Amino acid sequence: MKRALVLVMLSAGITPLTACHGGIGTITETYVNQTNTRQVLEFSTKETVKGFIGRELINTDGHYVFHQGQSVIEGTYSRPDEHGEPRPFIINVGANAELRLWEINRGSLRDESGTVWKLQTRSHKLRSVLF
Repeated sequence: MKRALVLVMLSAGITPLTACHGGIGTITETYVNQTNTRQVLEFSTKETVKGFIGRELINTDGHYVFHQGQSVIEGTYSRPDEHGEPRPFIINVGANAELRLWEINRGSLRDESGTVWKLQTRSHKLRSVLF
């Protein structure tokens, strides 16, 4: 009961601050290609209270970094609401090109070619709130 009360009080304190200042920080998830471990994909987005508590990426858009050996590609991604369907990560890789990945279970993604990407790390960088 005490724990629930503390969580409610924390949420009540954090929610107004984050609503006014655009999020409580940043969440970054790093995935590794299971067939070619030299390929690493990082997704970063603004952290939400709901995402922080549920430990997952909730926002519908963000930034990605793709590492393949020494090569690095950066850009944006989106996660549109698919109306009951699983929400894909849609990575913008060029002017008219995109790559889609779907969550197949907590901690794994599968791309359009069937390659599995395994969650390696999840990190939260909380924003300090100074008045």
